[in-house]
This record gives sequence, C-alpha cells and structure tokens, in this order.
Amino acid sequence: MLSLYTSSISANVTIATECARVVAKATAWGDGSPPDVVWCYSGSAHPTLFIYTLLDQFQTVMDSNYLSSVYMAHAILNAWVGPATTDDASRSVVQQSKRQRHVPSTQPLLARHLVFIGLFVLFYSFAGFTLYVLLKVVVCALSDSLS
Repeated sequence: MLSLYTSSISANVTIATECARVVAKATAWGDGSPPDVVWCYSGSAHPTLFIYTLLDQFQTVMDSNYLSSVYMAHAILNAWVGPATTDDASRSVVQQSKRQRHVPSTQPLLARHLVFIGLFVLFYSFAGFTLYVLLKVVVCALSDSLS
C-alpha cells in the first residue's frame, strides 16, 4: 500500500499532460489501480481591485484556480471509467496510463471520490478577491456537473 508520507509527485497541474502523468504515476504505484480519492486543491488569489488587475493575471488565475481542476478531473475520470479522447499533446501520457490501468470486469465498481477545495472567501464577498471567487464558483459548477 502506498504511504502518502513517503511518496510524492511534483507537477505543474495547470498543464493537462502533467495531470495525466500524475495519474499514470499514481496508478503505477497502485499496481495498476488508480487512486480512489483525488483532491483538487490548487489555486491562488492575487488580491487587487478588478479594475487594477493586470490583464495577464486573468490567465494566470484562470489556469491556477479553474483549469488545474478541469485537467485533474479529466485525467482521473478517464483512469476510473475508461479511455479518453485527447489532443495529440497528451495522447502518449494517457496511452501509457491505459496500459497500466487495471479495471476488474467481474467486481462491482469501487467508491471513488473527486474532491474540489475552495477557501472561505468563496462564500463571502471581499474586495480584491473577485477573480478567485468567480473561478471557484465555476469549479463548484464543474463539481455539480460531474456528479
């Protein structure tokens, strides 16, 4: 059994191929079985008033708070339920993950959990946290859609 205290995988989860690589590596550690629980806890806040936010900061916050969750959810759901249709950039990593995947055909499906995390500012309006709150609300909508 994998001990979370002795193993780690470093990755930039704002890149789809990195999320697929993380899932493939964790699946390899699990002798072909993907993790049963995945937490999407990445994100960042850059407190500033909306009108003073630099335009390039919008993309950075979008990648960090929303796309990181989308990419990890996509990678782990494909490991849990089957093959994905992917772009050419991530195909080789996903195919490697498929070769390592073990999906028992005669056993019932395992209880698995995909958990999205947001900070308390998601529920309260604070000046300067507009981008963070907007994108975490979108992650909540993603979670609702996937369930």
